[in-house]
Amino acid sequence: MISKKKIFFMSPNGDNTDIDDIEKFKEEIIDDFSNYWMQGSGDGFIKFYDENEYNIATLMIGPNIQAGIYLHYIDELQKKDLLSLYNADELNEVLETAEEIYASKGLFLPIDIAWQAIQYFIETGLPSPIVNWVTPEIIPEDGNW
Repeated sequence: MISKKKIFFMSPNGDNTDIDDIEKFKEEIIDDFSNYWMQGSGDGFIKFYDENEYNIATLMIGPNIQAGIYLHYIDELQKKDLLSLYNADELNEVLETAEEIYASKGLFLPIDIAWQAIQYFIETGLPSPIVNWVTPEIIPEDGNW
């Protein structure tokens, strides 16, 4: 676990808020999934800061009402990207995840698995071990991340 100072969430509306109450956060982004993610740009970011207020990791959240949630973990220290993978056979098909932003269908996780990974990131600043994380190099030419 990385020691943390602050965790900020940039909502689809562009609001930057602290994540102080994880249950309230879950109610907003998961329990009210369809309504919440239809706002603004349609995506969100969680930024994890250390005790020196340095952004050490970011988790991008890309929802799709039918397919679930695509997660993109960025290790800001090592400049490394990891993508959630759910079905490697569906990487050629792309879905809109936010306004004019597309990702391969195979990257979208079921909502319950995505929430567990989001919660783990909030608690640790690390990618969750329950997700199959891959690097962008595996995305085929017809896919996107």
